[in-house]
Amino acid sequence: MRIVTQFILVTCLIGTTVFVNGQGLHRWSRYIENTPVKPDVLATHTYIIEFEGSTNELVQKGLNILRVLNSTHYIVQPKNLKNIPEIEVVERANPFWKLSDALYQKYQIKKDFSGRLNIVVNDVKGFINDLEKLKTPFLIVNTYKKILVVDFPKSVFLDQLMTLSSVKSIEDSHYLPRQESPLRDFNYNVNHINRIRDLVPNLNGGDLTVSIKELQYDASDIDFKGRHLPNTISAAGISNHATEMATIIAGGGNSSFQGLGIAWGARLTSSDFSSLLPDDDTEYTQLNVTVQNHSYGTIPENFYGAFARAYDLNANNNPELLHIFSAGNAGQITTEEGPYEDVEKFANITGNFKMAKNILVIGGSDTLTNPIEALSKGPAFDGRVKPELVAYSQTGSSSSAAVVSGVSLLLQQRYTEIKDHVPSSALIKAILINSANDIGRKHVDYTAGFGNVNAFDALKAIDNGLFSQGEVTQGSSVSLPITLPDNALNLKVSLVWNDPAAAVNSSRALINDLDLSVRHNDSGVQYLPWVLNSFPHVDSLRKLPVRKEDHLNNVEQVSVQDPLPGNYSIEVKGFDITTASQQFFIAFQWDDADQFTWTYPTASDNLPQDGEFQSFFRWESTKEETKGQLEYTMDNGNTWSIVDNNVDLSKSYFSWSPPEVDTRAKARMTIADQVYETEEFVISRALKADIGFNCPDSLLITWPKVERATHYVISTPGDFYLEEIIQTADTSVVLEKAMFSQTLFTVTPFFDNKPGLRNLSFDYISLGVGCFISNFLANLNPGTGADLSLTLSTTYQVEEVTFQRLVDEGFQDIATFTQPTGVQLSFTDDETVEKRNVYRGRVRFSGGTEVYTKNDTVFFLKNTVAVLFPNPVAQSDELSVLMKDFNDNEAFLRLYNTRGQFLREHKLAKESDSISMRQLKQGLYFYEIISAGERQTGRIVVK
Repeated sequence: MRIVTQFILVTCLIGTTVFVNGQGLHRWSRYIENTPVKPDVLATHTYIIEFEGSTNELVQKGLNILRVLNSTHYIVQPKNLKNIPEIEVVERANPFWKLSDALYQKYQIKKDFSGRLNIVVNDVKGFINDLEKLKTPFLIVNTYKKILVVDFPKSVFLDQLMTLSSVKSIEDSHYLPRQESPLRDFNYNVNHINRIRDLVPNLNGGDLTVSIKELQYDASDIDFKGRHLPNTISAAGISNHATEMATIIAGGGNSSFQGLGIAWGARLTSSDFSSLLPDDDTEYTQLNVTVQNHSYGTIPENFYGAFARAYDLNANNNPELLHIFSAGNAGQITTEEGPYEDVEKFANITGNFKMAKNILVIGGSDTLTNPIEALSKGPAFDGRVKPELVAYSQTGSSSSAAVVSGVSLLLQQRYTEIKDHVPSSALIKAILINSANDIGRKHVDYTAGFGNVNAFDALKAIDNGLFSQGEVTQGSSVSLPITLPDNALNLKVSLVWNDPAAAVNSSRALINDLDLSVRHNDSGVQYLPWVLNSFPHVDSLRKLPVRKEDHLNNVEQVSVQDPLPGNYSIEVKGFDITTASQQFFIAFQWDDADQFTWTYPTASDNLPQDGEFQSFFRWESTKEETKGQLEYTMDNGNTWSIVDNNVDLSKSYFSWSPPEVDTRAKARMTIADQVYETEEFVISRALKADIGFNCPDSLLITWPKVERATHYVISTPGDFYLEEIIQTADTSVVLEKAMFSQTLFTVTPFFDNKPGLRNLSFDYISLGVGCFISNFLANLNPGTGADLSLTLSTTYQVEEVTFQRLVDEGFQDIATFTQPTGVQLSFTDDETVEKRNVYRGRVRFSGGTEVYTKNDTVFFLKNTVAVLFPNPVAQSDELSVLMKDFNDNEAFLRLYNTRGQFLREHKLAKESDSISMRQLKQGLYFYEIISAGERQTGRIVVK
């Protein structure tokens, strides 16, 4: 293979023309310098070459590849070409190749630039020195390694920047991240997380740390109690979105059953997403961060920019760290720039950082496991598969990314328990991709990627050792033998590697090209990976994949629906390796024929899933039969009720509204003559507890009786999670406050050893319930007297309730209720006195203790026109006026000064009104109230 020298006529930027057989470099004329190429190629210059071989050959010939223009054209810098006479240089390059395509277009319109740029440099100190020599103001906002985000408050000429030898690339980008779903959304059975909780209840992400990169989550939230790790890179602001993502990933379940996250034992920390670059490597290592969640995006950006390169570098610098991004919610957008310009509703992944290779980008699937078309779709700018996976969400891709972050922590924990070290992010990525359930178009597509995450099958892959790793060099191969049994179905093999970071603005991101194949040894049949058509047209992007070598992705997958039994060889070949070697990871699995497995509900599940809405039975089936009969029992199998006798098994789900009863239950599917029962599960709705009384020394918690519950458990948050404090078969409990430091409690019904849904954790202080007395009111009843009402928080141990009126000798009993059966008590006093009537309530308990309400006052006006108060009244306050009933006649208040001069008139509202005193000076005033022939006069003092 050789570098082809073709001097051709090209229209250059400065006017010189050269030729390359009418084709060749004409597309890249903007990068060609008009300076003639000298016989001695200088290492200080950059050149455009045309070459049809592998990039490995270029590297071996001593060329530093600065930018990949397309599959045959490169910007290179030679180290020494004198000893390689067969290489002939095509053209010397000008510095315009350092600009991104979008920035180059802006340059054509305006040569100077002010604002923010991403700049990749050879040497940071050298670059700063170069800028200082230019005497242009600048501010380095963020850095990762040699990738800088730089603000230029005043105009800087791009010609000056791109000619600096310290600069490798320049681009502008969208810098304002946006959170990508509005609310927390729970359903852990779509991605089989419930099966892990049932099988391995203590697998919770313990001893690992997840970083939530966006605004800060609420670290005081009780669902993160004792597990928040503070740092210096958190955002100043707190957002509900970040709190919800953190809850999905690692919530402790202290607030409610919906507050229990996937990896509820993991530690949490926060990172500010105002910097779109990765955090410094030390920020990850110091806090043992193994997963970072990125549920945000910018706008669709189809290029390999500085941010994408930064995350690929970061993944290689931190090989155990897995970055998980939401795909975006821009699935209905048609991009107007880049290789997929005007391709309707494709290639709209939000943010160039999501174009990185060594990350996971996550789309969404709904309750029925359909891909959500409204979310962002691939391909990446160079045709690579994006998103790689989908996970459940009804609200946006943010929740989907959070689900995968939580699952990844569980897999990392399980692997670490077995192997005693944290796995490579590429291995976790391989296992997640290989174990995913194929949804959408068959095999792989640009909406659902390689499928819907199946957390349980991913865990099985780790438990059963269905993975391997290896290393290849240029031209070498590694073979892994596996043996399939006679009943094997759906063989699937996935290859993943963390690829070296590409040069910014390259047209193809892949650096090291590995090839995967699977061969059946006896027959010699070879299976190649599924490869999508990446041509920029809607029809092409919707086509099913075909089997062929993949020279684009660093993820490759082979699947065989009906594999022959026997021995297979999984082969990985180093097709085009530009580094000394490349590590890779393999995951593989197959199904067994004629199997039926319930996936929801398990023995640990509750129906309905959220206690309120419709639920689904879910299963996996490899049986030949396509129909089954679904039934359920609530009496331990004595009687069975048919749900449907013609269930479509291929759907893998059936929608069902459980009966309105709280109980234990089972379901079964009958297929031909075989019966498959679920384990016993619980049907229940969330219990609603209440506060009976809140006294200085004690607290009464009450709840409605759950008919089939055997007992109830009361819990309160401990150092990290809820801790049981008492069990009772009763429907109330009195707690001594001195025994508890927390004011939060929750109640869970139990059906023998199976818990039902508990109520939301409640703070008894915030509920406003007093010591037995919730409320006492005295209201005027015109023409009759005063209506009195007293509301108890409970009748527990209440012996007597009495209403009292204040008389000259003190408070007098006017009505008594002995051993009341209800909490609402009322009485009408028809013996009110003129003007002021003061009332209160008294509650006497069975032990003789008494408590009193606060006093309440009613003004009864029969012979008096009105009562004015307070008097004196402050100049800054309002004067209240209570009036008798004037039978809909208008009433007026008139004010006079001490000389009898009229000052103002105020039309009074019925029964009561308030009048501002702000316009009156301090002093004595006279008033009169008149209505329907009645008149009242008096004095008011304003102080």
